[in-house]
Amino acid sequence: MKIVQSGVACGKLMMSKTRRFCTEHRGFTLLWGCYAVALAIIYAVLPITYEANWLYFFRYLFRNGALPYIQCRVGYPPIGFLTYMPFAWLAGCNLTLFAFCQRAINGALLLSSMLLMYIVIDRVWGRRDAVLASAVFVASASTFRMNMVSNDVIALFFTLLALYFMLMKRSILAGMNIGFATMVKGFPALLFIPALKWFKDEKSVLRLAGAFFMTIYFISLPFLVLDPFMYVSTFVHHWTRGPWETVWALLDGWQSHGGFLHPDFDQFFYHFQLLRIYPLLRNDHAFYAWRYPDIPIALTICQFAIVAISYLLIGKKFDENSLLRDVGLIFLGYMLFFKGYSPQFTVFLLPMMLISLKGLWKVCLCVPLEISTILQLLAWGSEGWFTYDYHMPILVSGVIIRTATLIAAVGLLSFQLLKISKMEAGFQ
Repeated sequence: MKIVQSGVACGKLMMSKTRRFCTEHRGFTLLWGCYAVALAIIYAVLPITYEANWLYFFRYLFRNGALPYIQCRVGYPPIGFLTYMPFAWLAGCNLTLFAFCQRAINGALLLSSMLLMYIVIDRVWGRRDAVLASAVFVASASTFRMNMVSNDVIALFFTLLALYFMLMKRSILAGMNIGFATMVKGFPALLFIPALKWFKDEKSVLRLAGAFFMTIYFISLPFLVLDPFMYVSTFVHHWTRGPWETVWALLDGWQSHGGFLHPDFDQFFYHFQLLRIYPLLRNDHAFYAWRYPDIPIALTICQFAIVAISYLLIGKKFDENSLLRDVGLIFLGYMLFFKGYSPQFTVFLLPMMLISLKGLWKVCLCVPLEISTILQLLAWGSEGWFTYDYHMPILVSGVIIRTATLIAAVGLLSFQLLKISKMEAGFQ
């Protein structure tokens, strides 16, 4: 009886807080509600596209009785792949049913991420900035479109949740959610770097680190026990992938996308075994031979440099403003020097830009990022639209605009953090 009473009391408290939030944030509530309705309607009528890629792989596993991460290598960490697998089974591998399940999951996570983004920005930058960021987010057609078929929104949700708990000074919950985000896409582990500096006392740092590593450990444990080499192959096989749709790919001469992976048979071999019998080739994106081998080395060095710079630019007075700027710097800088960029990456990158930039900088830099993503989509979806093949001009234009935007954002955030550090040094 007491449990029921406690549950009712908690429900009433949640309803009261929800009503208070909706009353205090009417503009956002209206915007969020309209976006939710539009999301539901459009996701219900848009034709099925890349959802088929997910389902065909699930169907392949079911028919062959292959267990992911144990008998078959998968392209994503466990949460990024297994989240959708039960729905493929429940749908009976029916493409239409699975597509609607995936859209429902991703739509709910996108709306939840929008709410978390608003709460974080409202706390740090203020109400006006939060509403502006939400409006830019809602206006992003590429985010709306690519979210249907991408697992980036799962990583976004856990990353924003971790950031929220960091602001609340909840080290264990922050560490757990950074771990969850890492088990979706890998690179959200970068949030652990500013988190180490954010929590000042040793106990909080130990709790953060313990929660982060134990989350990754327990999620990975079943696969590591059953077949550690196959599980490790899930992560290390990305090292031999070629570049795609970036300025680095164009410099190396790869003018196609990142979807040309090796045939399915290599998923039943360990990655290091296949490297012994299968040479790197210029035309195999999964086992790619770089024309200029120094490019991937330089990119890796630059990524480490961005992480180091983002850590060193954190001053002694590490406040909430500096935290968001530092988070933006580390993620945007990482993606600037990453060898590939797919349109669905914008689902994660655009919110990171919105939370880290203040005022009209959100619009000034998010608009060209959106334009570049739309051009990138058009480059692959404009067949039959024109009498002339505009694929390369459109793709190159999108790549150049995105690269310039990321350089501007990284430069701006670095300048702002450096300015804060110098001001602190001047007051000492």
